Amino acid sequence: MDASTSLETHSQDRHQHEGDHEHHELGWWRKYIFSTDHKVIGIQYGLCGLVFLFFGFSLMMLMRWQLAYPGQALPVLGKWLPYFFGANTMPDGKMTPEFYNSLGAMHGTIMIFLGVVPVAFAAFGNFVSLSPAARPRAAGLRMCRWPRLPIKAKRITRFSTDNRFG
Repeated sequence: MDASTSLETHSQDRHQHEGDHEHHELGWWRKYIFSTDHKVIGIQYGLCGLVFLFFGFSLMMLMRWQLAYPGQALPVLGKWLPYFFGANTMPDGKMTPEFYNSLGAMHGTIMIFLGVVPVAFAAFGNFVSLSPAARPRAAGLRMCRWPRLPIKAKRITRFSTDNRFG
């Protein structure tokens, strides 16, 4: 038996052994919610940031309504807003000056810290991954090199927003 025969036998055994392992697809919950893929984490940050940008925009629209129609009751949401923001914020559907000022502070804080920063830095940084340490696709990997770091950061973001608005 020469060397070429033994190599062929060895390579056939190796291929037969690898055929025993099947690749299974992850479920939706595991793939998109608890993902370690940097692109999915970037998309999560982006969607979360867009939701908060919409919420900040809604607060700004309430302020614009007050400027356009001072002293008038808000037509549809006027009776529901006191349940969300407190009883003394909009008596009879009319906005108080203190509530107007608090809307301005909430609008600015939400737009910058919960909208712009997650979209501009976290979503863009995770999705594109410009740093070589976090660029798994260039290295031929399927997931982040340190998957726990962006996952923990995303969970901290979720926890802080749940405690702030929950």
